[in-house]
Amino acid sequence: MSTARPSVDRALGPAAMPAIARPPRGRQAVLVAPRHLELRDFELPHPGPGEILIEVRCALSCGTDLKTFRRGHPMWPMPTPFGHEFSGVVAEVGRDAHGFKVGDPLMAAPTAPCGRCFHCRRGEENLCPQCMEKMLMGAYADYLLLPAHVVGCNSFRKPDDLPFEEAALLEPLACVYMPSRWRGRRASRPC
Repeated sequence: MSTARPSVDRALGPAAMPAIARPPRGRQAVLVAPRHLELRDFELPHPGPGEILIEVRCALSCGTDLKTFRRGHPMWPMPTPFGHEFSGVVAEVGRDAHGFKVGDPLMAAPTAPCGRCFHCRRGEENLCPQCMEKMLMGAYADYLLLPAHVVGCNSFRKPDDLPFEEAALLEPLACVYMPSRWRGRRASRPC
């Protein structure tokens, strides 16, 4: 069985790139120790309620990835799946994951605030402990399971004219854009 990924023809665009048939297994980069990544096979999960399985089309590296690769990270004990900035195509949709269907291009942030804690109630969702505690890791993979809290709050259909490489920048773009909107504002915004 070939593990080659389908080629992307930019002239045809994302609409011409249907999701491929879901294989039983995938590959994922796992950080097993500082400066030591392993490519491991894993059995693809089926999404539970509110969850979505995506075929990763682009995964990016950021400063946090680099620092974690070099020295580890206190929030992610090793071994840990690696990468958290991504975009892809919906491969399977769990029950109650509304707004998405198989084949939809998707972009998402790897975290989502709880909406209930002290910080969320003050409109400081970026300080919500859940954002770090439940950060989605594992984007350096063929497939990635998006948990319900991310699907429900920070997953979006990717515009057809936006390349997957640019869509994967959603999380770092939000880190720059959202503080400018929150400046001087304390009102809470639900997901």
